[in-house]
Amino acid sequence: MGKLIKNLHEISDNFKYKHNGIEIPDKNEEYYFYQILLAESPEYWDGTFIERVTGQMIKAVREAEIHTSWNFPDHDYEGHLKIFIERAIKSDTFKSIYMPFYRSLEYYGNLYSIMQNILKIMSPGIPDIYQGSEYLNNNFTDPDNRRSVNFGNLMKILNKIKKLIIYMNVI
Repeated sequence: MGKLIKNLHEISDNFKYKHNGIEIPDKNEEYYFYQILLAESPEYWDGTFIERVTGQMIKAVREAEIHTSWNFPDHDYEGHLKIFIERAIKSDTFKSIYMPFYRSLEYYGNLYSIMQNILKIMSPGIPDIYQGSEYLNNNFTDPDNRRSVNFGNLMKILNKIKKLIIYMNVI
């Protein structure tokens, strides 16, 4: 893991910017960035994903209140952070190093997510399930989890499940 972070950091140094003597992002923000990239396979990192990651990172750095905040946003800092995110996500070299790491965790991440939902549903009380999270959901916290729900897709999945249940009862 240490070698992966070292390699990602070396590549990411090419995408960073110095603002008022401060490196953007700082080490903690950079490490958080590597973590949240696990939300999606690098093969699906597109413009929408960049917007989602940027929204999540801006929220995190404002809430940390180290370089910017909700009350006193530093738009220059946030702008350079956005540029860093875009450059890293669009970099083929960065993706090629990150992909094996993602693949090594993908199965377990999905398994843990499914198990969490099973525990939530099976435990006593009323489960806290948001619209659209009935199925595997890779949303970040707000503002990302406030995106509109694709009810059409959920209906297709539900119909497939119904057909499977009917088929299983026939056998």
